[in-house]
Amino acid sequence: MAYWWKNFWKLNVPSKIKVFLWKVCHDWIPTNFNLARRRVHIDGLCSFYKISMETTFHALWECNRLKKTRREWLVQVSAIGVDPNNFFDYIFNYFYKISRDQKELFCVVVWRIWFGRNSHLYGSMPVDLSDTIRWSKKFLQDYQSANDNRRKISDKE
Repeated sequence: MAYWWKNFWKLNVPSKIKVFLWKVCHDWIPTNFNLARRRVHIDGLCSFYKISMETTFHALWECNRLKKTRREWLVQVSAIGVDPNNFFDYIFNYFYKISRDQKELFCVVVWRIWFGRNSHLYGSMPVDLSDTIRWSKKFLQDYQSANDNRRKISDKE
């Protein structure tokens, strides 16, 4: 397990995304299910369809509103044959089967899904989740390019 986390923290994504995924893996994000479990007066159901409990795994991967994103992702990366109990089980097993680049992209995709959920629920600028994969690729490319340029400049100094 320590080896897994050590490699996770080395991913080339913004620190805020790594911290977010760390919270996700520990089930510490405020999904409706987690809030209800902490005795907040809420039913715990999915904010969008009110059919399933909004667990972390549901909110970030299982919800029907994410069908297109899942389908687009799975076209690029083969699915794993794991029926996870929680998001950490999913990501833990999945990360052993994909490349480092795919891990980094997956982290950005999941972060974008959460951002889109919150934007929709709390009235800020709406996010088009149908474009999640393309947006995430561009974001990651821009971030990594900027970091590469910073390293080159600091190496010259």
